[in-house]
Amino acid sequence: MIRVSVKKILNEKKMSMYALSKATGISPNNLNKLIKNETNSIKFDTLEKICTALECDIIDILKIVK
Repeated sequence: MIRVSVKKILNEKKMSMYALSKATGISPNNLNKLIKNETNSIKFDTLEKICTALECDIIDILKIVK
């Protein structure tokens, strides 16, 4: 299973979910679902927006959980 791990990077960057929402144009509701891993899919452009805003690579936010 693949998990999106955004909360850790948000904490490291001292960025709120609201600030990430503003920077990416992704609604706080959708970001909350991603952070809580309550979604089954994610678009590539969404990943790109998050990585750009957090100045990280995709590998930093995607984790494989067995």
